[in-house]
Amino acid sequence: MSKRLFDRPRLASLAALLIVVLVGTALAVFFAMKSRQQADAALAQALTVQAQSISATESSSQQLVALLAVLSMQLHPSSAAAGILSDGNFAGRTFTYREHDGIVNSVAFSPDGRDVVSGGGDRTVRVWDASTGKALARMSHHSMVNSVAFSPDGRYVASGSMDGTARVWDLLTQAVVARVTHEDNVTSVAFSPDGRQVVSGSFDRTVRVWNALTGKEVVRMRHDDAVNAVAFSPDGRQVASGSSDKTVRVWEISTGKEVYRLAPESIVSSVAFSPDGKNIATGSYDGTARVWQVSTGREIARMTHEAMVYSVAFSPDGQYVVSGSLDGVARVWQVSTSTEIARILHDDEVMSVAFSPDGRYVVSGSQDGTVLVWLWRPEDLIAAACSHLTRNLTRAEWRQAIGDALPYQAVCPELPIEPGL
Repeated sequence: MSKRLFDRPRLASLAALLIVVLVGTALAVFFAMKSRQQADAALAQALTVQAQSISATESSSQQLVALLAVLSMQLHPSSAAAGILSDGNFAGRTFTYREHDGIVNSVAFSPDGRDVVSGGGDRTVRVWDASTGKALARMSHHSMVNSVAFSPDGRYVASGSMDGTARVWDLLTQAVVARVTHEDNVTSVAFSPDGRQVVSGSFDRTVRVWNALTGKEVVRMRHDDAVNAVAFSPDGRQVASGSSDKTVRVWEISTGKEVYRLAPESIVSSVAFSPDGKNIATGSYDGTARVWQVSTGREIARMTHEAMVYSVAFSPDGQYVVSGSLDGVARVWQVSTSTEIARILHDDEVMSVAFSPDGRYVVSGSQDGTVLVWLWRPEDLIAAACSHLTRNLTRAEWRQAIGDALPYQAVCPELPIEPGL
């Protein structure tokens, strides 16, 4: 018998031993990383609590508050730390618009992300520069404006009002080019993806699709109670509507037939299709923002506010949902985990929210009369805060806040650190 045959058992044993060593090493690395992540999360939470405490008691220490929040975000991003950077003067909140006289019911970005349209209780539809607030257009209804939307080419704005009309405005002339009259309050309007049609929903229980330039009705559908929200599917073939009859219905425009129905078991205040058209987000009076799979009607995500949710919108990549609520908070959620990623506080109910076309910004309109434009991604909040700060943590501040949990280092790499002793 050859020597090679006698070596096979030994080789098998060595291979088995090597596998055990490799598996053991991999497990050790995994648990070490998990332990490090848990430690980072705990330290991040402690830093956020310190920042919140200092912010509430020491108005002169805002740079310290921001630095602690930035370090917390670097260790383990959280909505609480993000909220500190968004709500403070650290560039998370990039612009505050205060020109409306009263409640702001609806907001939307222009297709290029440069402008915002807003409508509210002062009966006006206003278009303004998102970074400066410069007025670009102003149109008026006879009563409160409930809903506004840009056309895909940015040339037109649609609006729906308590005066019972839905209108399309030419932004170059600020004149009405199309008008549809419902039998009651018009709660929601949206343009089709090709810009040729508008859908409007009303307290008169109807959903109407009509030509955006002539107002000629294409099709009409009906709920069993008031229609509070409408949205076109990304392919323009369907319309979703949310109602006080506690249903969301998806309609085929070519026939006017109902093709799907969702049952949130609560009054539906807002609906939005995901960019791929496979899912629908809803906001309801029960305080939930939910995501549903259209084809099966299965709920795949649920996020909860402390009061009714007025508005929901998907991010351009479909991975996040922003929601606005009676609780005065606008929140960004990761759909796959239903985890809150970021938030911003208004002084009153948040009536409307939307993402910018590039997904970097959120715009939110409130009953407090303001429209906020704000960053929400951790990396953007960190970069914006560091660009406005003038220093890093001192060694004394580091010892007090972090101790020896981490070696002293720059929180913002572009800024100098205190030299060693």
